[in-house]
Amino acid sequence: MPRKEGIGKLRLRIISAHLLKRAFPPEIELIDVMNSGRKVPRSGDHYVRVSWTGSKDTKRTRTIFQTSKPLFEEEMNFIVDHYGLEYRVEVIDANTDRPVGISLITAQGVLQWQRDQTSVEQGITLSSIMHPHKEKVKRRRMALELRTGVKDGFGLNFYNSKSQETAASKKERTRAGEIMGWIEVDICLEEDLDLIYSSDPRQCAPRPVEDFNVELIQLHIARIGAIVDDISKVIKAYNHMVSWKDPKLTLSSFIILVATCVMFDAEYIGSLPIFCLLVLMVHLARIRIRGDFKSKWIHKEKKARIEAEKKMAVNYSVHRPTGRLEVQVLQGKNLRSRELGIPGTPFASVLWDPTRFASER
Repeated sequence: MPRKEGIGKLRLRIISAHLLKRAFPPEIELIDVMNSGRKVPRSGDHYVRVSWTGSKDTKRTRTIFQTSKPLFEEEMNFIVDHYGLEYRVEVIDANTDRPVGISLITAQGVLQWQRDQTSVEQGITLSSIMHPHKEKVKRRRMALELRTGVKDGFGLNFYNSKSQETAASKKERTRAGEIMGWIEVDICLEEDLDLIYSSDPRQCAPRPVEDFNVELIQLHIARIGAIVDDISKVIKAYNHMVSWKDPKLTLSSFIILVATCVMFDAEYIGSLPIFCLLVLMVHLARIRIRGDFKSKWIHKEKKARIEAEKKMAVNYSVHRPTGRLEVQVLQGKNLRSRELGIPGTPFASVLWDPTRFASER
């Protein structure tokens, strides 16, 4: 019997899109965009095009004319070659053949989302882990945000503070990552469980070798920068721990160190890396539960915006302050979400972009 190729099948049904004429900032949540009362619809002729990494093939829907809420209701099926596959969903303006907004779907992300949804609905049991074939994967509705300036390299492009010129008007400037609407899809990834849960398991296809280009260099530089930042934080935490700035913390660390040196048998030194790895996994699990991964990216976005605003300059023939604006965040509402989880120490940020609506003249 011939073996199946790939790791599963992705079933994607394009339902509809909601397109906006005025973009929303990159850092805003999609749920806030949906509930906003200042949405300006973008009418026109649009279709959806789907492409994927490692292939020049694409699939598209029919064109829907003269509406800001095109209804497509079209089905697409894809063979998922490997776990690192990425799908690029674009809503295209049929008159200019340029993307209005782009969203990225990864195979790993869909699988994680499906497992999270299943664990919420059915819970996690020993039977579900040992006999996953008994669980039937069903298609679920998902709303994908449509952003501008998204390239390949998921997770890197949404935190780019560079501005770009839109096709509609070269005088209108937008930042990469701004939300231009959303698209609703029914999605399901039917994973081939015989890869693991069978008497004859097989190795899944590896990711193809990436071409060496400028975008790949930028991606690796961003990764190295993130690692360097984490190492710097560890060194800073260690220096604080041994500096006696917090006597209780330093004394406790000293007692633990002495006790470990006296009681620890040197022949078990090989277990130390495993113990450190276990501690790291527990720490990362705690961060994920608290939603600090997303907060980390928000802090990076805020830092990038501050650095970008320092370089902003608008030439005015006459400039005079006309008033003073004070903003104070008093309270929040519905802070718990699927992405952030249960709030621990939430914070609010007020960002100001003085050149967003300024005329270049």
